[in-house]
Amino acid sequence: MDRIKHVKEFLSGENVEVETIKLGYSTIDNLILGVRRKEIALFASLPGVGKTAMLLNLAINMANSENPVLFITYETTARKITEKFLGIIAGIDPSVIEKDNMLEKLKQRGDSATQTDDYLSRLSEAVKTLSNLPVYISEQFMFKPDILKGEIEEIKGAHIKAIFIDSLQFVQYSTQKNAKERDIENIMLFKNFARENDISILISSQIRSKDIPQGKAPTLGDMGGEEELADMVFILHRPYAYSMDQYVGDTEEFVIQLAKNRNGPSGVFKLMFSRRTLRIEERKFESF
Repeated sequence: MDRIKHVKEFLSGENVEVETIKLGYSTIDNLILGVRRKEIALFASLPGVGKTAMLLNLAINMANSENPVLFITYETTARKITEKFLGIIAGIDPSVIEKDNMLEKLKQRGDSATQTDDYLSRLSEAVKTLSNLPVYISEQFMFKPDILKGEIEEIKGAHIKAIFIDSLQFVQYSTQKNAKERDIENIMLFKNFARENDISILISSQIRSKDIPQGKAPTLGDMGGEEELADMVFILHRPYAYSMDQYVGDTEEFVIQLAKNRNGPSGVFKLMFSRRTLRIEERKFESF
């Protein structure tokens, strides 16, 4: 029987190494090595903190390390996700790319005309970079395992290693009327899909609790039960997410708490978040 094996099979050299995919942030990867195939990683936060931005940055990081990824959006369109990818890579506000119709301007002017326009020049380079990355995007409004399976089969030659789901609360598959039960059922479906297809699935999830004081980081206890099925749970927090004080500026602290990890240690990590470009980077320390 394929599903039942003697323990000695798991002690052989062929089964010792566990394949992980690095997140692209050394402070996190040095502790956990990355996310594992066949497992679910949940990225949760209050509204407006940066769940989608986190997934976008992780997708770019993984693709830059030659890991093919599929980004599935249930919240918006594939075009807007593409504009956000370009904004992160180019260091441009994605809303400016959309508002000023910069992709169309770039198409009309061509490479020769972008030298005098800094934004178009940077966007041109970002388009080239993104075009060469193994990134696939799908916009969906209804999750069905057979449809997702079909999409993976359609791009089977791409050897997708990680799927990004944005976001859990917009997945309309479960027949449960209660939101909490619906999220839990959908997580179970994704978990089974990850195992069956040897893929890592990273999912964004909104914390609904209204009892968290402004500026305070949420905890596992503030979640609705979906965290129980995840293999890893990252809670995202920006202390000044709801503050428009001018001293905060564009770049601010982005706190990632690995609140649950079935495979090892947990911890708290601090990165830097750009409100304008949605780029999330390692903190830079000056050497003396």
